[in-house]
Amino acid sequence: MILDAVRRKFINKLRRDKESTKNESFEFSKIKSVGCIIDLDKYENPNHLISEFKQLGLSGAEFKIIGFSRKNSKQKEDTLIPVFYKNEVGIKGKLKGENLQNFVDGRYDVLINYFAEDVFEMKLVSLMVKASITAGFPTVDQKCNDLILNCEYTNVKQFFEILKRYLKVIKK
Repeated sequence: MILDAVRRKFINKLRRDKESTKNESFEFSKIKSVGCIIDLDKYENPNHLISEFKQLGLSGAEFKIIGFSRKNSKQKEDTLIPVFYKNEVGIKGKLKGENLQNFVDGRYDVLINYFAEDVFEMKLVSLMVKASITAGFPTVDQKCNDLILNCEYTNVKQFFEILKRYLKVIKK
């Protein structure tokens, strides 16, 4: 109970800090880096995300993906993408894993929050990442995303089609 209150307070502080510093320009043709946070417990085929990303038509853009899992699992570690676990994120945002720290230290033109559940660790990482635009699902705290794409979590193709359509229209 108290732990949840501390977590909510910290998330709200991060959200306010991020909103006050967002003033970057954005243009689809100038996208050079895209980051993606994915819930590996719910979506077990991250390679499909990578292939759909390539369909966006962003030649030369770097796509960096990190997966989240609630439980340490050898099977998750065998994937080609870095994975972070619940125990690698402290209550006040202290990051313990090297993969996670490298992802958060990166700067992205677009951050894709590919998770459909409101999980503290994924929201926290999303708020800590420096990105011009964030996109995600309506089932997650809507203040974490600039673009809220209303589609099925399992329909990756539709998600990327909608994302591409909106990113081409937006000029911040």
